Amino acid sequence: MPESVPYVIYEYPLQERFRTYLRLEQGFQQIQTPLDGSEQHALPFFNALFGLLELFERFDVKTELNRDLDAQKQFVQQWARHPQVDKDMVALLLERLAQAQEQLSEGSIAVRALKDEPFLAGMKQRFSQPGCQALFDLPQLQTWLSQPVASQITHQQQWLSQFAHYRHALSQLLSLLRERAPFETVQAKKGFWQESTDPLAILRMKVSSEHAVYPVVSGHRQRFTIRLMALSEGQSNAFSHDLAFQLARCYEQ
Repeated sequence: MPESVPYVIYEYPLQERFRTYLRLEQGFQQIQTPLDGSEQHALPFFNALFGLLELFERFDVKTELNRDLDAQKQFVQQWARHPQVDKDMVALLLERLAQAQEQLSEGSIAVRALKDEPFLAGMKQRFSQPGCQALFDLPQLQTWLSQPVASQITHQQQWLSQFAHYRHALSQLLSLLRERAPFETVQAKKGFWQESTDPLAILRMKVSSEHAVYPVVSGHRQRFTIRLMALSEGQSNAFSHDLAFQLARCYEQ
């Protein structure tokens, strides 16, 4: 059996575009699992792949990412004025952010090409239908799965490479936001915490697994509440005791 973890880190986006960013990040992670020729791996892979393409269709990822990367560059440039800052580190950060921005145009072209890829386009509608996918609806996938595993993995790597520029840019943005947000201990009175703040992008909560509680967040970028819920035997109930947990605030700028 897997060992229990000492704590769980929960993340909650407080703005719609950061909600999309976290979904993209999760999708990029899901499509990394190597295919092995089985439908048990292939169906979740293609489901995640088409989910990513759907996000790109509904959301102007290039424009929003470019704007947020630019905002982070401005922050780092202000940071550079501090007399004790590591100038080499600042220069490296600015270079990474600039490279990420430059790659967005190439990433946009690559994702557009992926949307038009005939094999994928032929299956996309089937994967958008509600319910579980079945191979009787996807004979082209069944045929593809009968090909050598090495060929499937080659296709998978080609598709992954077409997301690479966006994945890199998103990683640069989210890593910087998280690294700038140290955890601090707060005390939830009777399982409740409320706060007003400067505009936030993401909340991060580190909660001990000892009490089997999880946070439910509501609010917006400048005001939020956290209600701790206890999970016991599959049932969720409000946690009514005082409990310390760690909170990190990822600011928009």
